[in-house]
Amino acid sequence: NQHTPEEIKLIQDMRRRNPHSGLVVFWVKLMQRGYKRSIPGLYRFLKKQGILAQKLPNPKYIPKPYEQMKYPG
Repeated sequence: NQHTPEEIKLIQDMRRRNPHSGLVVFWVKLMQRGYKRSIPGLYRFLKKQGILAQKLPNPKYIPKPYEQMKYPG
């Protein structure tokens, strides 16, 4: 069964508001707003549309400042 136009609009609006949400979290938010399909069905639709979650870049590592020793030992 194809997604209805209402379901497609709901998915696109929710993805625009939640671009970094994972699949399960995104599905739960959709279910709260009336979506009735399974997670695999949602995954296949998102993959076909090319709107899967965008991964956030890892933060750049910043080393701690090194405190010089003031006396030996």
